[in-house]
Amino acid sequence: MQPIQNLVRPSIALSMTVVFCVLFLTAAFGLLDKRFNEIFTAYMGVYGIVIGFYFGERSALKIPGKEEEQKDESKQAKTIPGAVG
Repeated sequence: MQPIQNLVRPSIALSMTVVFCVLFLTAAFGLLDKRFNEIFTAYMGVYGIVIGFYFGERSALKIPGKEEEQKDESKQAKTIPGAVG
């Protein structure tokens, strides 16, 4: 079950990026009608939220220096007299 769960977010992000590229290319070649601004604005709102959540959570899990702080704290706990650790 875990491998399937690991594929959900990347597949959603990839499919939304493909839709974004299709919208952008059709706009570049002038194939969309006058309602394009409404469609594109709504889509960019949803796309921005999904992509921001996906990459934001991934980057939040990789906090720089967090592992070093945990190692330093464990060393300090071992050197303090009477500390359990």
